[in-house]
Amino acid sequence: MCGSQEKLTNGHLFSRYSYSTRWDIQQDGNCHTQCWGCNFYHERDAYPYNNWFITKFGKERWDDLHAEYKAAKKFKTFELEEMYNDVKSKLEDLKKSKESKWVSVI
Repeated sequence: MCGSQEKLTNGHLFSRYSYSTRWDIQQDGNCHTQCWGCNFYHERDAYPYNNWFITKFGKERWDDLHAEYKAAKKFKTFELEEMYNDVKSKLEDLKKSKESKWVSVI
């Protein structure tokens, strides 16, 4: 992952088609912020992204996450609502953090 702050997207270590890990935004989860280029690149060559994850979080966590990815998961409405509210809250925190960085620069 290149560290770019431009054209940020949500990269999925394992395909987003698996609902069991599709919205896993934990630090060591399935979703990570990536620039568009890195996200597009790992669709063709997953090795660098997988290697980054294993180096940062360990092979055991990668194996656990892969097992979660392969497991079938059906969410109840309240679980989806909780995930939505969690993501929404984290987005608001990021927006506030970004605004405070701009203020401190001015």
